[in-house]
Amino acid sequence: MRPPNSITLHCDASEDRILVAINAGRVDAAGYWLTRRLALKLIQAANPYLDRMSPVLSKTSTALRSEMAAMEREVALASTQKNVRPTPTGALEERQHGSGAGDRACHCPETAGLRA
Repeated sequence: MRPPNSITLHCDASEDRILVAINAGRVDAAGYWLTRRLALKLIQAANPYLDRMSPVLSKTSTALRSEMAAMEREVALASTQKNVRPTPTGALEERQHGSGAGDRACHCPETAGLRA
């Protein structure tokens, strides 16, 4: 599987779920719905992975980790800002009608990443 070129998140408050649009508006586009339960599992599974990937967070005291994570997030957003583009609304609407609901998430040590 090739890495995605873009990932777009769209919240559907009326159905209490998040649409994850991969490569929206492209031929190889895919869409997946994340329920609240699955989103919480993804966050729980991502925390150890993100802690490992951040050289600064692993050396920061627990009391200051949230502030340090927020600073790293701001730096990441600033460094990628030139590549951020709006997702075509039509591309998201196409994906909203499919089901594609996920039901589990896990951290995969063999690939050092997350799998949903």
